[in-house]
Amino acid sequence: MWAAITQAIAPGWHTYWRNPGDSGLATSISWTLPSGVSAGEPRWPVPEQFNTGSIVNFGYKDRAIILVPLTVARRPAINAKRARATIFLLECGQMCIPETVTLDLDLGKPSGSPAIFAGARAALPQPFDGDVRIARGPNTLTIVMTKASLLGADPSAVHFYPATPGVVDYHASPRIRSSGDTLVWQANLAARSRPFREFEGVLDVPHLGRFRISGTAR
Repeated sequence: MWAAITQAIAPGWHTYWRNPGDSGLATSISWTLPSGVSAGEPRWPVPEQFNTGSIVNFGYKDRAIILVPLTVARRPAINAKRARATIFLLECGQMCIPETVTLDLDLGKPSGSPAIFAGARAALPQPFDGDVRIARGPNTLTIVMTKASLLGADPSAVHFYPATPGVVDYHASPRIRSSGDTLVWQANLAARSRPFREFEGVLDVPHLGRFRISGTAR
C-alpha cells in the first residue's frame, strides 16, 4: 500500500528536496508501524531550484506530495491497523520555520482519493532505461546520458538536479550539450567535494520526460 504525504505550501514559502542544496533540511518521516508492516524509501517529486543571493537550494513551492511504500507481511497482526507518521520539515520564506506534525493512519481503510495518488505518481521522475556514464575529473563531474527519446533535446532548456549532496558546485552553471540522442552534463566539483562512488540525480527534459539518473563514477 502507499501513503501520500501532502504539503500545501503558502505563497512565498518553500520546503526542501532530498538534497536541500547549500542550506535547509530535507523533509524527514519517522514511522510507528504495527508488526508486519514496514516503510520503504520516500519517492520524491521532481524539485525546483531556488536562488537566494549566493545560496542555491532545491525544493518545492505551492504543493508537493511525497509517496511512501508500505509493505505488509503475508500474515500481519490483524488487530493492529493503526500507524503513525511523524514528519519534520523546514519551510522557508523571508525566514525559516521548523515544523513537526504527527499524523495517525488507519491502515485498514483507504483515506485518500485515487486522484491524489495518480497526481503524485505523475510528478515522480521515471527510471532512465538508457546508457549512463559518469566520470570524475580533477575538478569536474561529467555525466553522459544516451537514450533514443533524448533526440532533439534542447540543451538550453534541460535541467539536472544533483541528488547526491556535497559533490558539485551549485553556484557555477553546468555545461550541457547534446549530440543526436546523447546529452552531456558537466559541473564543477565543490571546493570541498565529498568522497563518493555512486552518484544520483534527476534529469528534466521539457516535453521529453523527467528521469532518475544513477551510476558509478569512473
